[in-house]
Amino acid sequence: MLENNLFSSATHKDPIQHLRKFIKLTNTVRQNQVSAEYIRLYAFPFSLNTNAWDWLCLVLENSITTLN
Repeated sequence: MLENNLFSSATHKDPIQHLRKFIKLTNTVRQNQVSAEYIRLYAFPFSLNTNAWDWLCLVLENSITTLN
């Protein structure tokens, strides 16, 4: 499902809308003893296309700690 909703860095794309859809989508995933926050942080990179992924790779490791 994430592959169908990839975020690109194109100027016509709304990052807030992407995050809203991403959070709704990840809210449908449940795993015993795994927080929704962990699932979001783990899955987020897979919601990005190549350009946005490249940007994420430039962000300092462990600098993104929440997606609430």
